Amino acid sequence: MRNNVLSAGAGIALLAAALGFWLHGRIPAMKCLRLPDGTQAFYRSDSVIEPGKGFPHPRKLLVDGDVLLKVPAAGDPMIVATRLFLLTVSGESTLRITAYSREAGEQVEVVCGDVLARKNYPSKFDEPDHLAAGQMSMVNRTIELMVKGSFTPSEFSPGAKIIGEDPGG
Repeated sequence: MRNNVLSAGAGIALLAAALGFWLHGRIPAMKCLRLPDGTQAFYRSDSVIEPGKGFPHPRKLLVDGDVLLKVPAAGDPMIVATRLFLLTVSGESTLRITAYSREAGEQVEVVCGDVLARKNYPSKFDEPDHLAAGQMSMVNRTIELMVKGSFTPSEFSPGAKIIGEDPGG
């Protein structure tokens, strides 16, 4: 009986270790990129951020994935291109972009600042969304839809440590 219990315990421990190793390879790690203009990008390892040729002149990024951008004020606006969005970031801003090219839709949430969100493809419905803190835009090309909504920026406070801010103030 004791050997059966020990064998079962060892089997469970081995299964848990194997599951841990399998999950470790599947959960994307967080990364940080600091750009020459002071922009900070916090992103998952399954995401891609490519500064445009000659960055910061022009100040352009290509994004595919899940990214939190902290953009400082500068003379020129930051242009962020995804498969479906063309975002113009004016002044100091913090925004989250969820834009995986493997998914049908994309989303941008403005925590603070000012963003103009346009479709990055030809459309009969090409009215841009002007976004301020607490506003978001979602786009889905398959159903030709772009919609503006709102959220509570304090929802981002648990992640404040990620972007280098004190969550208490």
